[in-house]
Amino acid sequence: MGFEQDGSGDRYLRPVLILRKFNNEVLWVLPFTKHNKKGRYYFSVAISGGTAPSAVILSQIRLIDAKRLQYKLGDISEEDFLELKKRLQALLK
Repeated sequence: MGFEQDGSGDRYLRPVLILRKFNNEVLWVLPFTKHNKKGRYYFSVAISGGTAPSAVILSQIRLIDAKRLQYKLGDISEEDFLELKKRLQALLK
């Protein structure tokens, strides 16, 4: 409902980038979009393991329970992760 990014498929899953783990139960995540969008609220990243490049939606940061995680798609480079954190910090100021 509203403007959140919805999941897809039978189980209505949405790929996310784990931004920060607080403990074994909760973590901050950023949802991915299938489209390589540009702009203030998006950050394009390439995922290792052959998954196509895509973008995370910076404005939809969420705190979720770790039980919601299903499987790992891949990793992003440390360089991309540091730049992502800078962009998110700038957005939140």
